[in-house]
Amino acid sequence: MVFWLETDIKKRTDSYETYYNYCGIVKNHIIPILGKKKMMDVTRGDVQKLFNTKADYSRSVAEQVKTIMNVSFRYAVTIKVIPNSPVDGIGLPKAEKPQQKSGFRTWNIDTQKTLTMEQIQVLLEKSKDTPIHMQVLLNVLMGLRRSEINGVKIRT
Repeated sequence: MVFWLETDIKKRTDSYETYYNYCGIVKNHIIPILGKKKMMDVTRGDVQKLFNTKADYSRSVAEQVKTIMNVSFRYAVTIKVIPNSPVDGIGLPKAEKPQQKSGFRTWNIDTQKTLTMEQIQVLLEKSKDTPIHMQVLLNVLMGLRRSEINGVKIRT
């Protein structure tokens, strides 16, 4: 994998960020599980164990690991290091859906970021004779975002 990073990805990628991210995933997530195995010694069972472990850790990390494993092993097949990729046909385990306790969704409101009624009244009063009064009013009453408010067309 390190050889692949240095000879293929580093030269082929225009973005240093991509190379740096790939290095981090390889060093922090793939090598600790696969150890110092050579690519020809990696089995489908090793790959499945890696994917399962990383899916339990984080879905996004697991997806990055899968991408890197696919690309690196395809490269190894292309340069004839291995005859076929042990990654082919192996997917990530299905993500479990969190079970809802009722048919209703609940929202947690951050009271630190929420205006009090007195603050809302002051805001509306101060914006009364300004060009943005209608935008402030729509935001306060309906919770619309700025882009949504700007998209509203008033018919007269």
